[in-house]
Amino acid sequence: MRKLQLVNVYCDVVGSRAAEFARTIDQRFGVAAKRASSPEEVATGSDVIVTVTPSRTAIVHDSWVEPGTHISAIGADAPGKEELDPALLKRAKIVVDDWEQAGHSGEINIPVERGLLTQANIHTDMGQVVAGLKEGRTSDSEITMFGSTGLAIQDVITAWHAYRVGVEKGPGSVIPPLYLRRQSGVIKITARSRCVLRHAKVVALIACRYPNQGAETGQVACGSGTV
Repeated sequence: MRKLQLVNVYCDVVGSRAAEFARTIDQRFGVAAKRASSPEEVATGSDVIVTVTPSRTAIVHDSWVEPGTHISAIGADAPGKEELDPALLKRAKIVVDDWEQAGHSGEINIPVERGLLTQANIHTDMGQVVAGLKEGRTSDSEITMFGSTGLAIQDVITAWHAYRVGVEKGPGSVIPPLYLRRQSGVIKITARSRCVLRHAKVVALIACRYPNQGAETGQVACGSGTV
């Protein structure tokens, strides 16, 4: 984990929330943080850029990003959404969580649809990097980009680990067998799906019961959305 020196935060919807978030970073983690006046101010000179917006037009332009930068693009989660200049993507080493999903609804979906990017332009998926089967960054000058769409299997595994913590340490509640009601009648969930849903529910319960505790406790931190 890099030691951060300064965090710039920009929000064009409710500017005061950016300032509030910056104060939280400063107070909770002891890292200097401030509200930025524009996306350009955030991107220019930054070593790490994180985008979490529902934008349908590029908000980070190619000319703002210097060699050696890492970008985590999280906002695009449906066809037609994008946060990064396609020219920037052409310069970057791109890692996705899943090619088919990313190409359909992730950060690369518009460049792929326009024929600006193909699967050949994608370095690999994150699982290959984590497993050590493919290298990630190989030089200080590379621009690396992780396009995250989020996979159901990741949610299930995260919920399972949260469930195990609940069993071992005692927080949370046991959920009784769950049924879904629809107008056409009652649909009974199978034992296997009931198990998965119960695990996922435990995550929500832990989050609600322990909103102020951090990820280091093995529980969910509601405020930051981290596990």
